[in-house]
Amino acid sequence: MTEPARNKNLKKLVWSAIFIGLGSVLSVFPKIPWINGGSITLCSMLPVILISYRFGLKWGFGSSLAYAALQIVLEPAFPPASNIVSFILCFFLDYIIAFGVLGFGGLFRKTVKHAGIALVAGSALSLSLRFLSHFLSGAIIWAGYAEGNPWVYSLIYNGGYMLPELIMNCIAAAAVGLILGDMLKKETDLEAVPE
Repeated sequence: MTEPARNKNLKKLVWSAIFIGLGSVLSVFPKIPWINGGSITLCSMLPVILISYRFGLKWGFGSSLAYAALQIVLEPAFPPASNIVSFILCFFLDYIIAFGVLGFGGLFRKTVKHAGIALVAGSALSLSLRFLSHFLSGAIIWAGYAEGNPWVYSLIYNGGYMLPELIMNCIAAAAVGLILGDMLKKETDLEAVPE
């Protein structure tokens, strides 16, 4: 690996660590906790989505998996599993997949010219996929907590915190894209990052 490429990767790594840290802080404070896990945060997933937008899907997925690992450590929420399969499914559906899909945040970077629209589309897709992962987990693994039909309960429960989260993230993504749009495009290739 050449020296300029190594420097670019180091800069990407540092920026990613800062954004993952920011997202982790925002996921813990301030927030509105939900009954059995989940919460409404102050746009805690947007920093991870920005990594994907700035540096591409590969860095986005790597960063989102690192963020998922931090979420497991910071706020573990596992149901009393009757068997190891339920525990493993919960681990993947509520953490690895649910936060791993934030890597899709940069999917529209090259196809949508306006940064705000691209970030909103990436945020909407990522958070919709996260909701789907939690919804499946709620209906399959957390079904014992359901009052009535576990699929309806999971839809209402997970939609109750994921819909506000999605709306807030999309509004913030639009604002970031509007304010920093051109700079974000340039920094995608690390042209504007100071040496």
